[in-house]
Amino acid sequence: MPEVLIPKNNEGKALSPIEVKTGVVLPIWAPGDGETNRHHPHFYKRHYMSGPRRLETRAVRFSRLQRVDKSTHDKYHVLFEGTAFPENEKKSFEITVLNCAGYIAGHVVELSGAKPNIIETTPRMKKAFRTEGIMTIERGIRARREIGQFLMNHAISQRFDHVKQGQIEQFIELGKPKFKGDEVAQARRLRLGMRLTNIGLGLAVDGIDKSYRQARELQALPDEAPPCAWQVAKGFVEGYEPDYYETLQENLLAQYAA
Repeated sequence: MPEVLIPKNNEGKALSPIEVKTGVVLPIWAPGDGETNRHHPHFYKRHYMSGPRRLETRAVRFSRLQRVDKSTHDKYHVLFEGTAFPENEKKSFEITVLNCAGYIAGHVVELSGAKPNIIETTPRMKKAFRTEGIMTIERGIRARREIGQFLMNHAISQRFDHVKQGQIEQFIELGKPKFKGDEVAQARRLRLGMRLTNIGLGLAVDGIDKSYRQARELQALPDEAPPCAWQVAKGFVEGYEPDYYETLQENLLAQYAA
């Protein structure tokens, strides 16, 4: 299996090169000292940005920003028509988590010449990418909040089949209107909801844990990155879990009915 894939659109034009094992878009390598630009490695057509997968699309896009030389940025957008959208929500979740953790792919798109070259990422490149402000997530509270919304929505959409039925039934029961003014009941529901959202995050990151551990071993993550993928996702939703309890309850009711 190749390590890098350059997808093509329906017209046969090249899209952003991606790392096969993770789906992460390769970073650009073309050091320059001129005017710089903010480059979103994940860039999609407008119908993705406003369609039914809008939150998912924006989260993936906001999860990675690279500062590059302006002329290099312009050249990249001439060479590549856009980015192939992740095949499903699960893949978008995994890409977003890796990007937010500061993951650097094993190859880069080298653009110092007339044509792009795919070359292996060297320790020197990693050091340059980790210079403050070079490889980040989109700035601003709103972007961070949208990333968190997508991560949590995906987490609470997981199947909770292995969770004790009594806990789920109690969480659903305490969400009924008759318990709204009961402080003891609401405190219990808060604890149950926290437990269930944490379980959901654990289920959601299950498919990426191995890749995350390997990335740490290969020094593809910065030293300050959280020790596990669960903590990356948790960092974007912590404190907002109760905002999702109603949606969690709806999902649980649908699963329970099925």
